[in-house]
Amino acid sequence: LYSIDKKEARVAPTYDEVLFLLCAESLMRVSLLILEYLWHFLFYIDKGKAKYWDKQNRQRIKDVSSWLGELRAKYGGDNEEINPD
Repeated sequence: LYSIDKKEARVAPTYDEVLFLLCAESLMRVSLLILEYLWHFLFYIDKGKAKYWDKQNRQRIKDVSSWLGELRAKYGGDNEEINPD
């Protein structure tokens, strides 16, 4: 890739902390959506197992959500120009 600022070519783009955190947050959001989809599918198949699975994983999902909030608080809020989704 060619860097206009430095006027030189480089092998790969450099990623800063903010971009990495946006990617990590996006990955966590997608993972939560997949978990929600799996829960609905499991609920459709067997309500008892779905309720048990929900009871087992509810705290983990809350932990991930709070972790995302902590990352935003630590490294800054949303940049309105960047949509992480």
